[in-house]
Amino acid sequence: MANVFFITYGGYAKNGYKYVPYKAIVHSPEEAIATINTWKSYGRKNSTAPGDCIVVNEVTEKKIRALFANGLGTYPNGESCTYVGVRTTGCGAWEIGFSYPLADTLQEHERIYNEHQAVQEALRKEREIKREREAALNEVRRGWYHVEMNITLYVFARHGNDHFANTTFCGTVLAESGADAYDKALSEMENNPMLYHGNPTVVHAIPDAWSDDFSFTFLGMRTDEGYSVKEWEKWKETNTK
Repeated sequence: MANVFFITYGGYAKNGYKYVPYKAIVHSPEEAIATINTWKSYGRKNSTAPGDCIVVNEVTEKKIRALFANGLGTYPNGESCTYVGVRTTGCGAWEIGFSYPLADTLQEHERIYNEHQAVQEALRKEREIKREREAALNEVRRGWYHVEMNITLYVFARHGNDHFANTTFCGTVLAESGADAYDKALSEMENNPMLYHGNPTVVHAIPDAWSDDFSFTFLGMRTDEGYSVKEWEKWKETNTK
């Protein structure tokens, strides 16, 4: 599709708002130039003054014709370019962006693009949550932890109707960190087989340490009055100087 382009004009305003008032799919350099020449400079979209229009100058026209003739080209590493920006009269600090369309119509291109962006945003959030979770898991705080883990058991029923059952393992473990508490919980389940309504079981499925199906709470030191994070903080301050 080297002879068809999705073109845009816009960018980020001073308030951080993404301002992209103009978008189009063009099939020739003549169509691209004619379309761009109808667009207005930033902040002047509703202006009727001809002087407020973006104007494709001679240098930019040559670049546009080269794009239609040769495509977007490649990056220095050999990968195909996905975007090329060109400046022209009236663009201000922004540029006219050229990329290949994702569909034959602007509406369908926008739909596919928005779906892709939603997927990428979900993946970004998942990676961010995982990084935060891993940081919490690896924070070294030696003491007692309350752990809860949603697991699936394979239940050996007395009358032969073996089945799977979802349940939650709960307990307190002495550990160095949240990650260590996770390992200690697994060890606890391995060394002390669980019963399900009096029936023997084996653990069939367990969650990853960073998933929502595993939670841990640092309880601190065990004292005569119960667990205390405050007492652990006093102990740590005294013993790490």
